[in-house]
Amino acid sequence: MKHSFREIKRKIYWKSFATSLDYEHYANRRHEWVRRQLQDIPPGLKILDAGAGQMRYKKFCKHLDYSSSDFGKYDGRGNGKAGQSGAWDTSTCDVICDITDMPFPDETFDAVMCTEVLEHVKNPELAIKELIRVLKKNGKIILTAPFGSYTHEAPYHYCTGFNTYWYEYVLPKYGCKIVKMDLHSNFFEMLSMDITAIIPYAKKYCRKELSFFHKLKVILFNRFIEKLEKLDRGSQDVNPGGVFVLGRKG
Repeated sequence: MKHSFREIKRKIYWKSFATSLDYEHYANRRHEWVRRQLQDIPPGLKILDAGAGQMRYKKFCKHLDYSSSDFGKYDGRGNGKAGQSGAWDTSTCDVICDITDMPFPDETFDAVMCTEVLEHVKNPELAIKELIRVLKKNGKIILTAPFGSYTHEAPYHYCTGFNTYWYEYVLPKYGCKIVKMDLHSNFFEMLSMDITAIIPYAKKYCRKELSFFHKLKVILFNRFIEKLEKLDRGSQDVNPGGVFVLGRKG
């Protein structure tokens, strides 16, 4: 079946928009991983969602005694630079506090969850220390954070990310054993996301709407990267996208 040039052009423009949403695909991997870890926690146990923001994972904690905390300063607009979340309301969190100095007694919770927060903490090691402090012995800690990230939610963005070696150093230091670590992605998948970002970022930062042919070049190069990704044999060693950690307090 033949298509007119206009139809082909429309489909490519649509595809260029669709691929710009690839971040959601990777975010969904994280959501599913967190959901599985929460599902494995026995009903009725106490869990703290630290740095909960808008409590996106509360819906997976209906079988648990759920509490949330957040520093409560981010409003979705930040300083107006880099990536911002838009509408953001933490007013319904149970406790507003600094994650490095929480008002809970030692060993309060059976489980602690901290997802995509550590890059927003000035001293993330102190945050880990505090999370482990409020965790009961044998309690679970669920952590996710990017390996590398663009600046987002500025000005509350202090670290670009964390690798497996950081967790292997910090968690045992404060009495927590790593049960497992899963890697979010790999070099080629993350490169594909960066390439796709050329289209919206050219418009935002260069004040230039890419032409049909320039968008086509971006898309075709991205397809080449996707083919390489299918041949990948371990590029997560240099860029895992993010690291998901399940730990247990000793």
